[in-house]
Amino acid sequence: MSSSDSDPGAGHDSTLDYHHRMISDPHRVVAYHRAIERLVRPGDVVLDAGAGTGLLSMLAARAGASRVYAVESMAVIDLARELVHHNGLADRVQVIRADLRDLPPMAEVDLIVSDCLGRFLVDDHMLDAMSGAFRWLRPGGRVAPRAVTLMLAPVSLGHFGVLDGFLSPILGLDFAPAARLASELTWAASVADNALLAPVQAFATWHLPGPLPSFDGHLTFTLTQPGRLRGLAGWFSAELADDVVLDTRPGVESHWNQLILPLPPLEVEAGDELHVQVRLAIPKLSHWSRTGRLVRRGETVATFDLGHDLAPHAPETRPTGTSEPTEPAEPSDPIDAARRATPATSRFRTPEGLGTDTHTPTAEELDELGAELWDGEDPEAVRRATAYFEDASLRLAPGEWRPGLWENLGIAYVTQGRWVDAVTPLFRALDGDLASREQSLRLLVDACFHAGRHQDGARYLEAYHTHFGPHPAGWHR
Repeated sequence: MSSSDSDPGAGHDSTLDYHHRMISDPHRVVAYHRAIERLVRPGDVVLDAGAGTGLLSMLAARAGASRVYAVESMAVIDLARELVHHNGLADRVQVIRADLRDLPPMAEVDLIVSDCLGRFLVDDHMLDAMSGAFRWLRPGGRVAPRAVTLMLAPVSLGHFGVLDGFLSPILGLDFAPAARLASELTWAASVADNALLAPVQAFATWHLPGPLPSFDGHLTFTLTQPGRLRGLAGWFSAELADDVVLDTRPGVESHWNQLILPLPPLEVEAGDELHVQVRLAIPKLSHWSRTGRLVRRGETVATFDLGHDLAPHAPETRPTGTSEPTEPAEPSDPIDAARRATPATSRFRTPEGLGTDTHTPTAEELDELGAELWDGEDPEAVRRATAYFEDASLRLAPGEWRPGLWENLGIAYVTQGRWVDAVTPLFRALDGDLASREQSLRLLVDACFHAGRHQDGARYLEAYHTHFGPHPAGWHR
């Protein structure tokens, strides 16, 4: 996720990479092409709201529109103008750099086409612009999309990097406050279709050019399979024309993918009920709050309340004798807001049966206990041992060097498929000498390739070949 102090409603990201991802997404471009061919009638006047590179404008002109107004507020409009000329469509496509919120209608149009769709609709920051676009539409005119439905489902994601990466200590430092911050925000992800824990439910539907829905609703999911609940996946299903639906559900690899609204990690069972209230808490920042509970056999086993504290909150309590703080201004950055809304308490813990009133367990004791608990065939034993290895890394004394601990931690992450997390402790175990620990180097090669660090993987693979011979996994450069 990225944040900016600029006005989110002023237009799209203008980077060329962003626009390339959109025009190279076959789900997107084929659906819009099919819809435009169905909707455009010879002689139609068309408005392309938020034209970007002008792809939809040019498709509309090719489909028979007599005039297309391609309106875009960002600098990519210069490229759109060049592309329109390059494709011989300048006589039918008028390229205009303007903000539709402020631009008076230049004509009555028969059709509005727009990719006004964020992962969960609102995060594309096009809703205000679309209100301006609707002023151009003649009575009885058409809009593509004509309906957008937001869908939600609880999901099990296994290792969710942006959250779990912060939960894992990094070189003996605790990043749990960052994990709490991350849990308040929302994140883009590519979710597999088998990750859904319950049937999908519709959250809200926008019928264009009608008013927006409330973006505030209560849903109850009855879970159909066990798993580790990590959050709600959100996506859209957009009806562009008759028999043309653009759906970004899990399992569809589009440039949108899905939006994850994190929930507390919970082990769930089939038959559990998840009650959740989802609300667009800060519209300008596209931030969603979620409040709810997990019910098992009629008993509430967990509750959660995330996202609400990103809104302005009461001043903190100060010791007697200090001046009163001023009321904080409304945050323009959700990360700053969440950081202030989540106090930085430590995740540091003393393992059961080890610490006493007079004795704090050492890194060595924790490392040894983790090794004793280790059973690579038992997932619960692996999780418990990992917790001891992590806490051991937090308790290392200044100058204390325990390469075996770093290797143990790396092995624990590898065993759980946490490849990204495994890279740092395995690399640290080698301490600059790639020939010092065969197991660490071997697993580091695996972790790099699985984590997508292919150049690092190739370099460490070459070192492994040099010092220890062929890699058992059969990796090749």
